[in-house]
Formats: sequence, C-alpha cells, structure tokens
Amino acid sequence: MQNSISQNPKDLIQKTQQKQRVLIVDDQWANRYLLRCLLESFPCEIHEAENGLQAVEMHLSWRPHLIWMDLSMPVMSGSKAVKLIRDVDSHTKIIAMSAFASEEDKQHMLNLGCDGFIAKPCRVVDVYYHTQQYLPKSCIAAS
Repeated sequence: MQNSISQNPKDLIQKTQQKQRVLIVDDQWANRYLLRCLLESFPCEIHEAENGLQAVEMHLSWRPHLIWMDLSMPVMSGSKAVKLIRDVDSHTKIIAMSAFASEEDKQHMLNLGCDGFIAKPCRVVDVYYHTQQYLPKSCIAAS
C-alpha cells in the first residue's frame, strides 16, 4: 500500500459528469450501511445486495464498475457469486471482504478473479485506497 494515501476522499476525487456504479454485497445491514457512508463521498451511484444471488442478478441488469463482495452470505456465497460473474465478465472490478482473512482465503478469492481483498472490520483508509485503485481512472484523481 502507498504511504501517501489520504484518509480524506475529497483529496482523491476528481469531479466528472458520469457517476460510476458501485454494488455493495453483504448480508449484514450495518456493514452495507457503513460502506455506503464511506463511498458516498465518491462520484458514484450505489446499489446494495443482501446475498450472492442478488449480486449476480444485479450485475447482469445494472453492470456496476466496482463490486464490494462479502464472502460469507446466505442463499449464495460471495465465492460462488464471483465465479458466476467472472464467467460472463472479466472487466468489472471486484473487491472481496471477509472476517476470515487468512492468506489462504485471500489467495482463493484472488484466484477466483477478485481484484482485491480486505479484512473485516474494514479500515477507512483501505476502503478509500481500493476505491481509488479500482474505479475507472477518469473519475479518480491521483493523490
């Protein structure tokens, strides 16, 4: 991680006309709410899903630029959802989130096609860093 990452999203944002689409996938309302509050500082439209199945359906209909994906969820796991999304789309950026943050878990998700991985509880600076790194460069200014 870069040493000069700012914790203030206003330092990272370049205003653009096009809002980027971000999907937050987590079965816990409080986790979705926290992530939404952090991401609202970025020029993006945010949708939420409560499980992997909803995430796959929303991906197909809405085509987000970035997905924040929890791994452990009912109905369909984040791992299964990532696999299904990657079967049809290699461009959408996916960041996996998990309280189970062993090196094996991280490597498994990266092997499935995730672009990043962060441990829960998420640190604010990690959310800003990954959002800056994975949203299209046209909407994020270099810090």
